[in-house]
Amino acid sequence: MGKLVADRGEGLIGIGVARKIGCIARRNGVRRRSKAILAAMVERIARNLDYVLLLGEKSAQASHGEMQAEIGLLFERMNARWANEPPSS
Repeated sequence: MGKLVADRGEGLIGIGVARKIGCIARRNGVRRRSKAILAAMVERIARNLDYVLLLGEKSAQASHGEMQAEIGLLFERMNARWANEPPSS
């Protein structure tokens, strides 16, 4: 459904939506749903990382609950991966 990329930063989030989803109105709908989900899970967003959430075709057909579960899992995995990284000097 989606992919998450992170790098050291200030807690910013970018959202990319695939053109294969369809017209701009449909892509904007997917983007708005993902923003609402992210607003509800603000506690999972690490303040020392910048994220880019890339949403593919399957996100257009996914229910709100499915998207929420998938995005939550992506953030959990990414934060666990970065938790073991030593701070850069």
